[in-house]
Amino acid sequence: MAYIYFHNTEVCGIFEKHVSPLLYNYKLNKYLLTVHFSMFRWTKNKDKEKEKDDKKKKDKKDRKDRKSTLEKESLTPDELKRLDEVRRSFTSTRSYHSKDQGDSLEKQSNGSDYSLSSHHDSSPSGSSVSNLDPNKSSSPSRKPPPIPKKPTLLVKPNQASGNIETTPSPQGSTYSMASLHLGNVSLTNEVMALMEQMSLPGGESALMSASSPAKPSIPSAPPSQVPPGEQGGYGIRWKSYASNLRLPPITSLPAPPIRTLTIKRQTTGDFGFALRRAVVLERRSPDIESRQTVVFAEPSSVGAKNTTGLLPGDKLLQVNDTSVENKPREEIIELICSSGDSVTLKVQTVPELRELTKRCNCDNQIIDTTDNATKVRALSPTSDSRFRAMAKSEEEMEREKTWLSKDMVWVVHKGGFSAAHLVKSSSAVQEGKIYVKTEFSQDVLEVNEEDVDKANPPQFDFIENVAYLRHVNETSVLHVLRQRYCSQLIYTFAGNNLLVLNPLQPLAAYSEKVMRTFKSCRDDDMPPHIYAVAQTALNNLLRTRKDQSITFQGRSGSGKTTCLRHVLQYLVVVAGSSKQVLTGEKLNAVSTLLEAFGNCRTVMNSNATRFTELFSVDLDHSGQIISASLQAYMLEKSRICRRPEGEPNFHVFYYLLAGADSNLRKELHFENLQDPNLFMTPLQKDEDQRRACLSWDNISAAFQTLGIQESESKAIWYVLAAIYHLGVASACKGNNGRLQFLRPQSAQKAASLLGCSVEDLAKSIFSADHSGPISGKISPRSTDGTVEAIECLQAMVSGLYTEVFSVVVYLINRAINGGGRSMASIHILDNPGFQNPATCGRIMGASLEDLCHNYCQERLQLYFHDSTFLTQQERYVQENIEWNKEEFHIASPAPLIDVMDHTPQQGAMRASAADLRDVGKRGLLWLLDEESLFPGASEKTFLDKVFTNYSGKDFQQLIRKGPYNHQFTVQHFHGTNPVVYSVSGWLRNSREHPASRQVIFLLQESQKECINQLFSSSRGGFGGGNTLHIDGGSTLRRSSSMRRAQGVSAAGMKRRSFPLQVKYTMDILVDLLKRTNVQFVQCFLPRHNACVSDGHLTPVSSKSLGTDETLNIPLLRSQIRGFQVLDTVRVYKQGFPDNLMYSEFRRRFEILAPIEHRITSPVYDERQAVEHLLEHIDIDKATYRLGLSQIFFRSGTLATLESRRDQKLNGVIASFQSHCRGYLARSAINKRKVQDLAIRCIQRNVRKFLAIKSWPWWRLYVKVLPLLDVHRTEEDLKLKTEELELLKGKLEKIEKERNELKLSNDKLEAKVLEWYLICFLFAES
Repeated sequence: MAYIYFHNTEVCGIFEKHVSPLLYNYKLNKYLLTVHFSMFRWTKNKDKEKEKDDKKKKDKKDRKDRKSTLEKESLTPDELKRLDEVRRSFTSTRSYHSKDQGDSLEKQSNGSDYSLSSHHDSSPSGSSVSNLDPNKSSSPSRKPPPIPKKPTLLVKPNQASGNIETTPSPQGSTYSMASLHLGNVSLTNEVMALMEQMSLPGGESALMSASSPAKPSIPSAPPSQVPPGEQGGYGIRWKSYASNLRLPPITSLPAPPIRTLTIKRQTTGDFGFALRRAVVLERRSPDIESRQTVVFAEPSSVGAKNTTGLLPGDKLLQVNDTSVENKPREEIIELICSSGDSVTLKVQTVPELRELTKRCNCDNQIIDTTDNATKVRALSPTSDSRFRAMAKSEEEMEREKTWLSKDMVWVVHKGGFSAAHLVKSSSAVQEGKIYVKTEFSQDVLEVNEEDVDKANPPQFDFIENVAYLRHVNETSVLHVLRQRYCSQLIYTFAGNNLLVLNPLQPLAAYSEKVMRTFKSCRDDDMPPHIYAVAQTALNNLLRTRKDQSITFQGRSGSGKTTCLRHVLQYLVVVAGSSKQVLTGEKLNAVSTLLEAFGNCRTVMNSNATRFTELFSVDLDHSGQIISASLQAYMLEKSRICRRPEGEPNFHVFYYLLAGADSNLRKELHFENLQDPNLFMTPLQKDEDQRRACLSWDNISAAFQTLGIQESESKAIWYVLAAIYHLGVASACKGNNGRLQFLRPQSAQKAASLLGCSVEDLAKSIFSADHSGPISGKISPRSTDGTVEAIECLQAMVSGLYTEVFSVVVYLINRAINGGGRSMASIHILDNPGFQNPATCGRIMGASLEDLCHNYCQERLQLYFHDSTFLTQQERYVQENIEWNKEEFHIASPAPLIDVMDHTPQQGAMRASAADLRDVGKRGLLWLLDEESLFPGASEKTFLDKVFTNYSGKDFQQLIRKGPYNHQFTVQHFHGTNPVVYSVSGWLRNSREHPASRQVIFLLQESQKECINQLFSSSRGGFGGGNTLHIDGGSTLRRSSSMRRAQGVSAAGMKRRSFPLQVKYTMDILVDLLKRTNVQFVQCFLPRHNACVSDGHLTPVSSKSLGTDETLNIPLLRSQIRGFQVLDTVRVYKQGFPDNLMYSEFRRRFEILAPIEHRITSPVYDERQAVEHLLEHIDIDKATYRLGLSQIFFRSGTLATLESRRDQKLNGVIASFQSHCRGYLARSAINKRKVQDLAIRCIQRNVRKFLAIKSWPWWRLYVKVLPLLDVHRTEEDLKLKTEELELLKGKLEKIEKERNELKLSNDKLEAKVLEWYLICFLFAES
């Protein structure tokens, strides 16, 4: 029940005269809207009205209780648990906000906004500018009078009946009438608007209208019974049953066998293996797991030189029958060194690396390749025996026959899926219904046919590629992922794509020795692993000489950045680098700097990346790294000054404040850190400070590793310290009406650090050019000008940090750039994950930055859809290939992308009314850009335009109105993850403030030489926060899309629009991906709270690690549907994913045909030659299709041909080696014969010489002979000198011509680039 208080009889009369007739005329009595009047002079019949109100309250409570009881009866225990956690999270969030309102001043002086183990933020949040009044924050004794808590009206439509229900808002909540949204109930909206207009000045009515907070209201209950982020798609609702449905039990794989090895001491004095320590997670049973430090015994070399019998990932158990568990490494080394000529080891492979030795073939039989792995290498081409079916025993055949006779199925429900089998009913069954009997509770249920999926035999539970499942369906994929994940197998193939589930703990699956086992392996010989993706990209690059790219998709906290680091480490170790351009130490240093300057803690991830990273590795013809480059885009620079509530700033600030030594502290004026700061607060906990000091040491070491000079690092620290002091200085409006610093002493410190006067600093911040509309009516301006002053200060601070981040990227590129030209490159792209704060309990609505991050993920998903489905379909059409078209009727993200970035058409032909509507239609990003330019615009006008453009039936499933007037909902990823966005402050944040434009001039004109030189040398060709540098490596000089990036970025900066910069940047990245061969890695979040530490926000559906709660199945199912994994697998299995040109196929596989049937050159018709070749190759005609210029294969067919080709080549090479050995042996014999003849000749001449050496005539001849050759020597010398002069003349002539041609070429390239930029800018204008 809700109440509206009026303290004026005139207002009461207006209500009774105008509103009451409307309520009765439109029969609103069924809406049970109860309005209670509390006034100074009460009307007559007070007691009777009170009894009537009490009766209505009681009736409503009874109806609500009955409805709640019915709803709870239809829910499963898991659903009730998740909904209860949602309600608790909302309650804790409300209590947290109410607590902050009373204790905000105290927390400013004593609290910390950053904690390494908590999300708690006690500094003034930057999310609302109106709450950043420095006059109030600087005087703790002055507290504003408390505003009376008034219950308000919360109206929500009943989805079932269409009626309107009134629900009492919780005590202390701050709903306002303007924030209500009732969908299509127009009459109620009119009543609400009329009530809003009745707030009169004076008394408590004015106080009520003024007490509406700037931030949105908090609802008292979740809008849906499905937790956020777990939806199944457009209009899909999972059913629940009264039976006790549980997930199938976890099947634990048998532990790898313990091997006993006796290793002899080598001639070098060691035993040929090394020890490595790591922390691993051991799961001794499905519900018992623990972390343990183990020691690994790994061979020093991998391959034929490995004579130890050890494999990468072998855990050391015993040394000479002595257990070494929980023993220090030094003691183990002493035990090994004390051994004699041999040492006996007991080792066991860790579970996460079991697939290196035990593999599943296509019939899912376990193949043990341990012997082959130790003798050759773990993933040798001979290990393809896993593709050959092995004979099954009678016992295995009987078990499989018994299982198939039970007709096992999966029953899909809200909580996940359960095992059952079909049963026959004696009674008639309705059409579309079947009866199943659950395996756990043995209950017989009547279910719909579409809610049942066929189950696969148990031997498919741990299959490496879900495309090889016997029955490919969503539930079977979920079951395989769950079984593998619980056995610490986090990687799974889905066709050509790799699925990764965040393990949430360190694994022992990564080491240099493990990397080398994947080196030079074929794609089909490698188990699912992130190293397999890197090796596949390397194989494709060396084979095709074309650029490759690897793209990561997933939600925030799913482990994308970690996978990127593993890929880079693999390329550095396996490919190697010339002149030590990129080493493992440099790569670790780059990761440390990027994590410090570009990562922060959010409600969804404790170490979230806040920028887009494109890392390019350039390789030469031999496959060696010769250069690398890093490009950083779309830094979330607003976080530096306007952080979301409860989230800290970037990591580097807290590392600097806690880890700087005494000399640096004195130099940065960090003597007193207790003053209130608008942007951050130093750490308070001792544990957090110790961790920050350790991270500070890592940053210092990273600077030294990358060759960054001390003066350059000090310049960075000066700017960061200036940002801190500017936060202390704050801003306000002075008595003379001018904007100024609130604390001039802190402003003086900031100015001295930046190398300028405080007057110049104030002029750059407060006297910037404010001509033109910056953001319309972006926020209510305070009467004293404080908000305007703080906005100017925030713009300067964000600009300073953007320049610092650009400088860090410049220094990294300088350290890893090797110069020279490359053959091809591997691009690795990592975007911030998908953001939905509601999944972690934040229901205030997502921000503009979240919208941009989600837009980037949607663009990547659109490119994945196009490259996986549309491109393949178009290729089939072009090649006249017959295929099942129904498999390609797959939903596309294109309509949602069109809603977000639809570009307005100019000069288009309008043939119909629909075309006329499309011409004026603009996407969300364009509408936001236009509204931020329009004078007098506000967030309300922006939303009005959005719903005006997208209010038709075609867009109802894509974008809808939000729960409140300032919100809207976007159905991301095909409706599986709807996100509610709050537009508060969007117009202000979407435009660049004029003060930020003065940053670069302030830094380049600094009196400090270190700042002046660093920011002048690192500045690119265009202004703003662009971090694209031309000197980033040979990749940029080769790639035309990268060269065009400068022009596109300049167009975005010309508009000064943050949303359009995001769109242009994604256009660049997608264009780059289209020019490469892309591999997709899809990362999944196992639980909502996977990467969230304890904080004041309770994650939705947080679960403890139990037998059935290792994975959040509804969440995983939602991600699988959003990424279209099942459609990808189905197309991969039913289509023809592999294709080759006819000429390439003939050259590669002509060896498989008999010699007499091979085609001799020249070949005039490649297709006819391939048809003739296929007739004599043992291959099923159903596994390939012949196109106009290419041959297409079903999945696995090309791998089989490659295997047969390798076997044939092995025989050919063996025969060639035998012929070579015979030739060498015969050559050696002939050589020995010649040597024998020469020796005999020498001996004969020696005997003759001994006979005549004392003859006088011989002595005379020996003395005269040299004198006869003097004239001949002079002639030869003269001829050689003339020849040398002639060659010198030719060389000079050639060098001159070369220089002329090079100069002419450079001029032509400059003209082409200049004309391209002119045409591009002309097209944009």
